[in-house]
Parts: sequence; structure tokens; C-alpha cells
Amino acid sequence: MLWRLLLLIILLVVFVLTAFIVLNIGEQVTINFFWTKLTLPVGLALASAFFLGVAIMYFWNAYADIKLQRKVKKLEKSNQELRAELYELTKSRPNATLPPETAEDHA
Repeated sequence: MLWRLLLLIILLVVFVLTAFIVLNIGEQVTINFFWTKLTLPVGLALASAFFLGVAIMYFWNAYADIKLQRKVKKLEKSNQELRAELYELTKSRPNATLPPETAEDHA
């Protein structure tokens, strides 16, 4: 989790440095967003778009990780329930043997 914070800090530093390096170019980009009119240097606009894209990918990845962790927890719970059921079923049969990890879980 710490590497994600470090990645965002590095990207922010790169964003600021890129914006200031290219700020001296005289060309401007005008962004019309509803009633606001924003004039930015080309470099700042490109750096902003890049940083926004990376931030979106970062949050998308974090969301996917959270979803994956939830699925893993659900599967682990299901696995434990199935192992408990298998243990109960094999207990009633005298000649049945348990897999090694199941026997350790319920010993």
C-alpha cells in the first residue's frame, strides 16, 4: 500500500516539474467547461491530462484490488465450510481418510 502513495507523490512531482519546464512556451490552450473559460499553457494542459489519466488508472486498480480481496475472502470462507462438511462426512465412515490439510484443520 505504501508503494501506491509513493507512486502518487512521484507523479505529482513529475507533474509540477513538467508544468514549470514547459510553462515558458508561448502557446496557450483554451478549455471551455460549461461557463468557465480556462487558458493554460500547452505543457501544463498535457501534464494535467497525463496526471489525470494516471490518477484514474490508480483508483481503478485500487477498486479492482478491493473487489478481488472480497472475492478471495468469500472463496476462503466457502472453502472452510466445505472442508468442515467433508470432515463431518468422513467422520461417520470408518474406512475414509481425510486429506492431510483437512485432518490438521480439525485435529
